[in-house]
Amino acid sequence: MIKNKLQILIFSLIILSSLITHAQITRISSPYSRFGLGEMQNTNYSGNFGMAGIGYGFRNSANVNYFNPASYTALDSSSFVYEANIFGTLTQTRTWDLSQKSSYASLGSLTFAFPVTGWWYSSFGLLPYSSVGYKISDIKYPSEIGQVTYKYEGDGGLNQIYIGNAFKLNKHLSFGFNADYIFGYINETESENYTDLSFISLQKVKSLRFNHLNFNLGLQYYTDLKNDLKLTTGASFTIPQRINAMQDLVITTFKENETNYYAKDTIENSTDNKISVKMPLYFGAGFTLQKKDKWMIGVDYTFQNWSDFSIDRVSDNLKDSHIISAGGEIIPSKISNNYLKKIAYRAGLSYNFSDLLLKDKRINEYGFYLGFGFPMRRSKSMINVAFELGRRGTTANGLIKENFAKANIAFTLHDRWFIKRKYE
Repeated sequence: MIKNKLQILIFSLIILSSLITHAQITRISSPYSRFGLGEMQNTNYSGNFGMAGIGYGFRNSANVNYFNPASYTALDSSSFVYEANIFGTLTQTRTWDLSQKSSYASLGSLTFAFPVTGWWYSSFGLLPYSSVGYKISDIKYPSEIGQVTYKYEGDGGLNQIYIGNAFKLNKHLSFGFNADYIFGYINETESENYTDLSFISLQKVKSLRFNHLNFNLGLQYYTDLKNDLKLTTGASFTIPQRINAMQDLVITTFKENETNYYAKDTIENSTDNKISVKMPLYFGAGFTLQKKDKWMIGVDYTFQNWSDFSIDRVSDNLKDSHIISAGGEIIPSKISNNYLKKIAYRAGLSYNFSDLLLKDKRINEYGFYLGFGFPMRRSKSMINVAFELGRRGTTANGLIKENFAKANIAFTLHDRWFIKRKYE
């Protein structure tokens, strides 16, 4: 038995290593990922993704809830839990006269959780943090210059390896923290291309590399109410900090028309320059009300002060973001012989007052979620399937609207590692 458990753990670590190896693959295609650190990724890919990703008050013995590290104490005291997921997105990008479709699929997160003692629980894993992927061109005709083509391209993204711990302070209160190692790169290319060869074109290629530690703190208070109801409230907080990143920068001049390209001079070529990045404060709070093995509803609020974010002390003119999410699930009958009644049916809504304000328009986003939890026979293990349909942006004022559909499949596996078996 121990040998089998070690084989499972080794296999899981191999998967984790593989995810780290492939973590730098661009996961999106969105012009809005040009700003800040890119498009921030939803870290709730388990059962709560189908409920709009609610997590601050989410407390469940069957899932690893990274959103609030205090929730680890809800896990079964005799189980080792590991989760892995696959996700994909189909996006339609529109302007007032053009339309384009893009899609991608990828391995997502891998997380583990287990009890250390009856009051101390631990978790670790790999999660996406942000993604960058865009390719934009803009043609203008300034007087006496002729055609000028401005091009903006970017790729990359950030990921995080975390180690979390949670502690039961008493029978109603838990505290937890995650120590995150955030790493990755963001590549950006900007160019001004003058068709008239009497003018010199300019290209700037910048690469940022991140390696830093981040800490996330969480609390949960839970209590039983009348009629077999349970109320859980929770909050999570990330400490704002100024970190160092490394930057490579190459600035060159060139001349190009439809048939010829002429390289000119290298204005700057610098590597391994240390720059300062001001990370934003992050705070979230929420609650869930549930009747065990019957139903649950919950609401979350998330705030990030992106207006304070800067790279090399240069602001990106971002605004503070506010996200409101609400969702729930119903399980018709967990003990029924009818399998369809054992399935968890989930739904949710979210609205994101985003950090982007472009051409006097707030680039807000909303999403509608559906999810299903398929239990495995005689086990707490589950297969969770979830979908999101959403929209971001607008075509007003020459901006871009994105309609997207996301799908996620998460495998949650339980193994009883901490029971002494008796043999006759």
